[in-house]
Amino acid sequence: MINMKKQLFSLLTVALLSTFFITSCTEDNPLGTLPGIGPSISLSSASGFISSSAVVLEGEIMNFRVTANTGDEPLDRLTITENGSNVALTRISYESGSNFGANPAPVLNATDKQGFTLDIMIEAPGTAGNYEYAFVVRDEASMTASATATVTVEMAPVETAIDTTFSAVLVYNRDGQEFGGLNLYNGEAVAFNSMDAQIRDLGIDLNLPSADNWLQQITAVNDAELKAPGDSQPEGFSFETTNTREALIAAFDNGVAITNSEKVAVGDIFLVKNNDDYFILQVTEVTVTAGDNNDYYEFSIKKSEGA
Repeated sequence: MINMKKQLFSLLTVALLSTFFITSCTEDNPLGTLPGIGPSISLSSASGFISSSAVVLEGEIMNFRVTANTGDEPLDRLTITENGSNVALTRISYESGSNFGANPAPVLNATDKQGFTLDIMIEAPGTAGNYEYAFVVRDEASMTASATATVTVEMAPVETAIDTTFSAVLVYNRDGQEFGGLNLYNGEAVAFNSMDAQIRDLGIDLNLPSADNWLQQITAVNDAELKAPGDSQPEGFSFETTNTREALIAAFDNGVAITNSEKVAVGDIFLVKNNDDYFILQVTEVTVTAGDNNDYYEFSIKKSEGA
């Protein structure tokens, strides 16, 4: 009888311990299964490729060699980001013959779905600073992996920064009570016939009613040259992106010479050369005062003086 009780006690102990372990495992992992294995991705450190950090010049082509491998599920998508935002496709070039051609790029090829190595070229930003590039691969179970690299973009040393930027510079109607000329070197209004003026307003047309007789046109004076941007500027040209002497000279050289401007409107850009000094102007406001001739423009101006 005692032996039977001992055997029964042993069986009950084993049963209780088994129940405890089974319950514990079930609570930790209710489904009783292990998580799947996700994809992996890495950047090659081979010569000529960026793998972790690098210093490049504005607009330089950056080369990355990306290797992605599958986990339990086939690969589904590759996304490239710059400081958290998707890189514009216009700045990305995939190697010749690649099955990729978008960003994010769907992985459609059956072979690539099992893993791929891909050379990717990205045009560096046109503004100096630090940028983080992330290459993120996702599989068909929505599991992801990423590889990152930090790139410092510097201004090209053959380039010279703009000297000065003026804002809210006024040029008045030359036939009003205010100054009608502008000194582009210091951003100050001067008399329309001053030797210190590089541009001046053209005044009024006496044949028109006084309420709208302001011509609203400008011209260059004292041997300065005036141009409009024209249609030959490089892609992306704007007042905001013209930040070096070299870019300003190129913009002027690509511009169209004008004697008198068309009727000036907000957003218009003008280019001026005086000796070896260059200026870019953008109209930010045009104010018409119908009761007098104190009409005026407001400009933002960038300049670069020669040596």
